[in-house]
Amino acid sequence: PEIICPSIVCKADTSTYYTTSSCSNYNWKATGGTIVGSNNSISVDVVWSDHTGFLELDVLNCNGVCSAPTAVKIPVISDNLSIQGPSNLCFGDFVSYYIEPIPEATYNWSVSPSLGTIFQSDKNKITVQITGINGNVSLIVNHPIIGCIGADSIFIEAKPKLKIDDAPKEFCPSGSYTFSSPDAVSWKLAQGGVLYQSDYGPTNNFVVDLSALPPGTYNVGISGSGGAFCNLAEYHYIEILPKPESPDTIFGD
Repeated sequence: PEIICPSIVCKADTSTYYTTSSCSNYNWKATGGTIVGSNNSISVDVVWSDHTGFLELDVLNCNGVCSAPTAVKIPVISDNLSIQGPSNLCFGDFVSYYIEPIPEATYNWSVSPSLGTIFQSDKNKITVQITGINGNVSLIVNHPIIGCIGADSIFIEAKPKLKIDDAPKEFCPSGSYTFSSPDAVSWKLAQGGVLYQSDYGPTNNFVVDLSALPPGTYNVGISGSGGAFCNLAEYHYIEILPKPESPDTIFGD
């Protein structure tokens, strides 16, 4: 059966919904709102509270209409617009936040300077560049036609990302090389499941004895502790080249 209803409502307003189908039994259910009065007649009154509500109608013995349940989504302008997006981030990330679109509404997004800046804005969605440690992503929605305002805000935290400074990827099997990180971390040098060298520090530098490594591919890995970083580990892969073969014959005077 078809549900006849307004498309957008304000929080705490009472909205009336009905069906044109003639049935022996009606059963209305509201998610994100409260039914006022009877829920088993041809119409129903609902007071909505959440940003997105759902109204379902289940019927029996209808004339010329399929009796399968019908459900509709109701956009509600409230003080809980349910901003969606990640809350734990890395410094430098570009992250999107959004709400379910509300037709004919205007959107006013803001971001705490202590968190970052709005990189791009497109009505119900924004992209934020994370440059700080924490702050709020906030939104005010105004609907001039139905005359109500909604809002929401979420708190975001950002952490530094584990990073190994730029380093070569190929090495001759001699001497040593010092890998470095901007942060004091734990270090490991491994090949597959075999650990060749480690320094749990924490320390900013890691000296690898290249002359002790057989030719092959290795990973230099770092990790932090206590949840201080947004990623658990970071890796830099290196290749130890074979030693050059000695010439069979030396020519010269």
